Amino acid sequence: MREEPDTVADKIRTATFWTGILLIIAGVTVLLGLATVAVDIIKDPEGVALVKWLAEKTGETELFLNGHFDQIQFAVNASPALQYIFLGIIGLILINILAAIVRSLIRVGAELIQFAGIQRPDKPAGKR
Repeated sequence: MREEPDTVADKIRTATFWTGILLIIAGVTVLLGLATVAVDIIKDPEGVALVKWLAEKTGETELFLNGHFDQIQFAVNASPALQYIFLGIIGLILINILAAIVRSLIRVGAELIQFAGIQRPDKPAGKR
């Protein structure tokens, strides 16, 4: 029995399948890393580099909120603990945005695998 040689379509289908697999593996790995950072932000925000960086940029003495109400000017200062809470929330929002991007990569990987699995039509019975 003689095997048919691989066609270009078969090679493209195989490459598409493995590209989908790689996208899914990379996406799951990044999501696990983001989940670890999110848990660290909740447990110990001072230990997370993203929150530290945001805290350095804001500084402890800077105003948290200020403005005017009619003719009266007001200013609200936040304690360092309160700043870490708000910065942790900002960090979690950033992680959520990154997770949405990675979820799309995983979805594209799954669609590539599904596309690669499409069978070509069978040849008519009398021709080989």
